[in-house]
Amino acid sequence: MKTATRHRLLYWYLLLFGGVVFSAFFAAAMPKAWMIATAEFFEIDSFPDHRLTWYLARHLSVVYGMLGVAVLELARDLPRYRALVLKLGWGIVVLGVLQWWVDLATGMPAIWTYGEAISTAAGGAVIVYLARGSEEPPADVDY
Repeated sequence: MKTATRHRLLYWYLLLFGGVVFSAFFAAAMPKAWMIATAEFFEIDSFPDHRLTWYLARHLSVVYGMLGVAVLELARDLPRYRALVLKLGWGIVVLGVLQWWVDLATGMPAIWTYGEAISTAAGGAVIVYLARGSEEPPADVDY
């Protein structure tokens, strides 16, 4: 694959990835009833109505949202941030593996565990694949 094509694909993939992760901000403001309904849909134990549980759920959504902001910012200047994007991709692969481990350790349903862990690790692998082949972008890359 040509370097210009990899750069273009990486740019658009980071916009998509960052936008999806950015949407976690909405979950931070999600009504409690929706969070409870989501837990019931995935047949997870009832969502405990404790301050710490709500704090952790909303806090995690804010952290993911901030990751989305960072990814969107990195996409704005790929020539400058390519090395960082490559490291971020590897970090997201590791995050997927850690999600798998945590989900198994906490007894999450298989559909949740594999959906979350595989999509995260695969998303990071796509970033690594595209960033590794785009060391120096041609001057004429048009996003």
